[in-house]
Amino acid sequence: MKFLSHFRFSKSQRSGIFFLILIVVGIQFLTVGWGVFKIERSISAKKVSIVTENNVEQKFQHYKFNPNYLTDFKGYSLGLSTEEINALFEYREAGDFVNSSLEFQKVTGVSDSLLKTIDPYFKFPEFKTLPQKTIIKKHFEEADVNLANPKDFENVYGIGEKLGLRIVKYRDLLGGFYFKDQLNEVYGLDEATVKQVWKLFDIKKLPNFKKLDVNQATVKELNNLPYIDWELAKKIVSYRSAHLKINSIDELTKIEDFPSDKLNRIELYLAAESTLSRQIQQNK
Repeated sequence: MKFLSHFRFSKSQRSGIFFLILIVVGIQFLTVGWGVFKIERSISAKKVSIVTENNVEQKFQHYKFNPNYLTDFKGYSLGLSTEEINALFEYREAGDFVNSSLEFQKVTGVSDSLLKTIDPYFKFPEFKTLPQKTIIKKHFEEADVNLANPKDFENVYGIGEKLGLRIVKYRDLLGGFYFKDQLNEVYGLDEATVKQVWKLFDIKKLPNFKKLDVNQATVKELNNLPYIDWELAKKIVSYRSAHLKINSIDELTKIEDFPSDKLNRIELYLAAESTLSRQIQQNK
């Protein structure tokens, strides 16, 4: 004998019951999830509140710091806004420092209440004023370029050991510098370095040259003099032979290809017979 169950449902009824159960379960999940979200948001809000309100006392109550080196994290912990922190960073990037709490407020724009809270933790560097030294200006006297040794010339910027030796060798060849522009004739010395030389040196005493009689000198003797090479020496002797006598050094400019621009240098070493006689009489 078969018994019919009172709880037998049709197919459509079973589908309805299934969907009803899904709806109930879904509502339960939403309710639980919303509760968890509210709890987490509440905890997060409390953490932010603790950081913004109490972090100064908890984090920085045991030491002070220089606000010039404030970091993003420390700034947020102190309660500064992003704009206030960026204002300080821009001020520091320009190479400036804040040296007082009021200057810090002026740069960042923090409120008086916040400044009052964080000011006790600021530590600015102390700058000591050193006593000024009395500077005694000494009169600088240039050294004699004709007495200086190679090491002396190395005190000039741009002159090393080799160049110092070269200056002295050329000076010895000339018998001493008589004109300042003779220094420009030293190989390797540029105009800028020559100017630096004359800031430290001067021609204190002119060299005394023993002059050679142009009417008596041989080709070899003339060639041994500065500014006169072998070819010019031969031309001078040939001119002298053709005119029997040279009356003055200026007369040498009549010689073909004579370096007239160096006449003032050549006449330091040469003299005509009449000129020499005058000089001997004056010396007596």
